[in-house]
Amino acid sequence: MHPLPAQPARIHLLAAQGAPTVVVVRRKPTRRTHVLSWHTKSDQLISGSWLYGRIELQVSDVSFDGKYMVYAARGKNGKSWTGVCNPPWLEAITDAECASPSRGGGFWHDAQTLILQNWEAEGLPFDCYTLDDWYRRLGQPPHYDPLIERYGWKDDGDSLSLRPAHDHTVLRFRDGTYSIDEFPDLLDEVVDSAAYDSEGSLVFSRLGVLTKCEPSDLKHGRTTYSFDLETLPDGERWSGSPVRR
Repeated sequence: MHPLPAQPARIHLLAAQGAPTVVVVRRKPTRRTHVLSWHTKSDQLISGSWLYGRIELQVSDVSFDGKYMVYAARGKNGKSWTGVCNPPWLEAITDAECASPSRGGGFWHDAQTLILQNWEAEGLPFDCYTLDDWYRRLGQPPHYDPLIERYGWKDDGDSLSLRPAHDHTVLRFRDGTYSIDEFPDLLDEVVDSAAYDSEGSLVFSRLGVLTKCEPSDLKHGRTTYSFDLETLPDGERWSGSPVRR
């Protein structure tokens, strides 16, 4: 076992459901956030904005085509805002101030419907609703979790499970830890984020490294390639190539 980095980068993945695109949100140092777009079909990783501050990941989402991102953030001056951008760039197409990041953001219900939490937006190519209006339309109870349902996660009681197709291995999330039923050694407790992309490849982040497992490799518990973002210098753009396994 290699020793763990003293303060490894924390990386969260937002996988588009209708396109082979994953928005990568990397945080290191603690108050610096970098956004990248990972095109998993062409295996390209494109650097975008650096932010002095943090993005509230629990209220952030990516559109089905991977071209838009709704997010909420807090900058270094303590100001909080929410907006919609074209990742990997955070420059907002439309935005609004919010009391705290957890009070903003939103999610895509489907490819054409964007639900916004406590704010309104104009000029977007989507049908936009506030969260309260959407709940009233659907009659959903307060505990309804739209992102879990939309991404296909199932509640198994003691864990959540995700299987994009019947011939895929099961991705499981239990007590803050991801795992693969058939290959328990593939993921471990230091994996930050894991998902399936629109092509059925498993993507995950661990100790500052992005890894992709294409379906043909995943059937055998193997990884396909990785990008090492752990040593990316503050403020610089990624310019490396994937390391094939």
